[in-house]
Amino acid sequence: QPSAGQIFGRMTQLGFRKERCWVASKETYLMNCVFARPEHALHVRDDCFPQWFIDSINNVLRSQVPAFKDLDSVHVARLCCDGDYRLQSAAECWDPSSNLTQDLCCIDAYFRRAGLRKVDCHGQCS
Repeated sequence: QPSAGQIFGRMTQLGFRKERCWVASKETYLMNCVFARPEHALHVRDDCFPQWFIDSINNVLRSQVPAFKDLDSVHVARLCCDGDYRLQSAAECWDPSSNLTQDLCCIDAYFRRAGLRKVDCHGQCS
């Protein structure tokens, strides 16, 4: 099986650029990455869930959810991208004024924008 570096190198040789990688499993270091030719690239962010944001979400949810256990970056991304809308609202996952939206941060929304999947974004997708 080729390494991530070999895959990235080969995709670059073929004229693709890495759009973004999403962590699929922290335990196995599995990443889902999207490559596109420059003329078809979509703008996405790779800084959606920094540690200060994860800490903030954990503080908010700890105060609102009984017996809450802190989330790591993978689980915060799942909560914000795929989780219960009420928890997303309580955690304040999205801030359109800072350009932090599901469309720019979540893999399912990325696929929807690329025309590869229809996703119900609970009115949060642009």
